Amino acid sequence: MRSLIDGVSYQLAGLRQATGEVVQGSLELSQRTEEQTANVEQTAASMEQLQATIKKNADSSQVSFELAGAASAVASQGGVVAGQVATTMEQISASSRKIGDIS
Repeated sequence: MRSLIDGVSYQLAGLRQATGEVVQGSLELSQRTEEQTANVEQTAASMEQLQATIKKNADSSQVSFELAGAASAVASQGGVVAGQVATTMEQISASSRKIGDIS
């Protein structure tokens, strides 16, 4: 009977050790899972910041495009005005020659 009790005690000790190892493994797995969850949350936050930056850049690009279009229109209008000034100067020069020819 003693050997039966010793055998059961030995088996229980082995079971306790195995249970302790399973518990330790579960704790380590839980800790790694929590760390990975934190890393995923941090990555998600970084992605949101990146998305906001990309949207801001896209909005800025749109504004720049619109301003460039407006500047182009002003430059074109300035070219037309410069052409009109040149024509007017030529007309003034021609009139001055006519006045010079009369004198």
